[in-house]
Amino acid sequence: MKRFSEVLDSLSFKNSVYEQLRVRMALEHWKDIAGDALARHSKFHDFAHGVLYFCCDDPLWLSEASFLKTQLISRINAVLGKELVKDIKFRRCRSD
Repeated sequence: MKRFSEVLDSLSFKNSVYEQLRVRMALEHWKDIAGDALARHSKFHDFAHGVLYFCCDDPLWLSEASFLKTQLISRINAVLGKELVKDIKFRRCRSD
């Protein structure tokens, strides 16, 4: 019997919905990937065409996240087990 992750692997080549699911599952570990502080100040917004979109609640954390972008991409792809994330875009969160 195949493991769930193996089934997702085989399906992700066929449908971008499964890539979305894999990325969202990997982001359950955002605190481990980004560290406690950055995870507290950043929020996942979207994933499209290999690009992750996050917003940060403070300009200082926006700058820090942008500085760490290359490392974060590597860590996320390591969790995914393949290079699905090509870029990360960080923006300032809108205040409601």
